[in-house]
Amino acid sequence: MSISHLFFLPDYKYICDIEGLIAYLGQSPCLWCGHKGKQFKSLQALQKHMMNKGHMRLFHVGETLIEYEDFYDYSSSYPDAAMAYPDE
Repeated sequence: MSISHLFFLPDYKYICDIEGLIAYLGQSPCLWCGHKGKQFKSLQALQKHMMNKGHMRLFHVGETLIEYEDFYDYSSSYPDAAMAYPDE
C-alpha cells in the first residue's frame, strides 16, 4: 500500500487487525482531515485533495489515537511485568 498508493500506516508492526483497519479507513473521509468533519463531493475530489495536500497517512496525534485503538496492540512494546517489578 505504501509503494502503490504512497499511503503510510504508523506503527505498522503493532497493527493487530489490518483487515479491520483497512475496512474502517475505507469508510472514512480524508484520513488526515477527517477528524475535522471535512466532507467531499466525490471519491475523485477526495483523492485529488489527499494527493495535493500530501495526506496519504493517518492523523495519529493526541486523542485521535483512541479512534484506532481496536486495531493496534502495543503490549509487545511494554517491558515485561516480571522484569519491571521483580519483588512482586
